[in-house]
Amino acid sequence: MAEQATKSVLFVYLGNICRSPIAEAVFRKLVTDQNISENWRVDSAGMPLTTEGRTA
Repeated sequence: MAEQATKSVLFVYLGNICRSPIAEAVFRKLVTDQNISENWRVDSAGMPLTTEGRTA
């Protein structure tokens, strides 16, 4: 069987505290259940919440 290239997915949301880690965990579970986890690189990240440059 031909070797498949590794795919990457990155879940990003503000702070990386709740939504993006949960999305990462759900996706990891899905690819693990389908026995294709070795074909995926999965991660999550957060964006800093800033108010710089915003007006009231």
